[in-house]
Amino acid sequence: LRPKCLVKMKALKRARDKHHDIQKSAQEMRVDYCLEQGFGILEEDRQQSHVGPRLVDKKAQALHRVFHAADTDGNGVLSQDELAKVFSKLGFPAADIETLMTELDMDKDGIVDLNEFIRWLRPQAAEMSDGALLLDYTPALSPLFYAIDRNKSGYISREEFIEIHGIMHGALHLAKVEDELEHPATPLKVRELSKDAFESFGHEDASSISLAQFVKAFKEHIVSSRISADELEATVQSLAKNLHKVLHGIKLAERGDIPEDEAYIMAHMVIELAESTRDLQMALSEVRDPVEHERTTWLRAPNSLKASNLKTLHMRCHPLNMTLVEDFDFEPLCVPSPGQSDNENDHLWLGELRRTIKYKNGVVRNEPHRYYEFQRENGWIPNEAASARNHFEAVLKGIAPHIGMFYILRTRANFTFEISWDEIKASLRQAEDIGWLTSDQRVKVQETLEWKLGAEVSSKIQEKEPDLEEDALRQKVRSYLNSTVVRPRLVMGLMSKLGIMKPDPTWKRFIDEF
Repeated sequence: LRPKCLVKMKALKRARDKHHDIQKSAQEMRVDYCLEQGFGILEEDRQQSHVGPRLVDKKAQALHRVFHAADTDGNGVLSQDELAKVFSKLGFPAADIETLMTELDMDKDGIVDLNEFIRWLRPQAAEMSDGALLLDYTPALSPLFYAIDRNKSGYISREEFIEIHGIMHGALHLAKVEDELEHPATPLKVRELSKDAFESFGHEDASSISLAQFVKAFKEHIVSSRISADELEATVQSLAKNLHKVLHGIKLAERGDIPEDEAYIMAHMVIELAESTRDLQMALSEVRDPVEHERTTWLRAPNSLKASNLKTLHMRCHPLNMTLVEDFDFEPLCVPSPGQSDNENDHLWLGELRRTIKYKNGVVRNEPHRYYEFQRENGWIPNEAASARNHFEAVLKGIAPHIGMFYILRTRANFTFEISWDEIKASLRQAEDIGWLTSDQRVKVQETLEWKLGAEVSSKIQEKEPDLEEDALRQKVRSYLNSTVVRPRLVMGLMSKLGIMKPDPTWKRFIDEF
């Protein structure tokens, strides 16, 4: 947060009892900060701002609930005692609590308000705080922790860790998985490697590892790889599941419950464990491109990229029983991957598609969003990754509203130079849903454009049919509009003329047409 904004925020807090609009001002600054940093806002802030529901941050919403649950006296701030309880629930050791409270209480007044709480756990700097790490990644890593914690004590003992670590490395060796790590074959070497790994999770003389220590041990890999919590969770769940299966298989084998002619079952379990272990290693070693905070220039799409092809692929992947369907419609959006390069070959294009189906029995169903990637050689391909939705949402948060609005119009125009009146109205509603337009702005653009396009034809109709009644005239004008196509840049020119969207060289010459 900029220093001037911090000073203003503190001044507002100190003057809380003197000005009736302080709560709104602090809220507005919180919204601005959240959007600038690209991680969304709280639902209660969104309802009193211009931001659409898709930019609400679920993580920030969770922080909001944690904060108010900790605020036991309901005075809107957290005391040191209340903070100590919060840190304990997050898994911090008692020795770290005093240091963490000092870090969080930025103005050193002995209390922490909601803005300080959110800024600390969702920091402006690229470095991830321990609080943010534990809040975001504990749910993702806890399945593996509890799979290793075989006696369900809430801690991983040294013996449990060494045993499970040895089983995982043994699986990698037996399955002959190829990676850059050493997988020793002898039990002694495996045990030595496991001991070293255990000590890296805690102190050298520690006898157990807490959940918080377990998560914090992954911090360096999480930060360097930029892996999302959702992507990590999907990988860890697979590993934990396969680990449970192998442990159960070992128990059966020790009891002699696996016949010799069914030994292949255990071998298959080992291979699955080895592959999921390798997948976690690769997920934490792969370096992902950072999401830019905001892209402010428009990027031209490849010539072969068409929204119509995206719809066709979607129908192939998710066919409909047309004997039951009366009608269906799509809500597509195509945007480039993050980055400030103006070279279109430096960007991967991403597609989001939602289908609305109207059945003959009157039921209307809004299907979940589906995600796709565009490859210049192969065209659109489905993206079934667990992190696809979150990544696309993050990309949207990093696009300036006027650029995002133009991408919507271009997508609806199938990346041609013409867009119909119905698609214009659908584009405006879509922009409102995302948060790039308010409801009032959408209505203003639609009414102005309708007047602009209909005024000329209305006068011509009246010249030919001077006795035409007003309702009939309106119907003819509406029919004309339904058959009208305009350039997406013309629509952007109008929105800039109205002061709703920033002007851009791409559509600057169209502004003067209004």
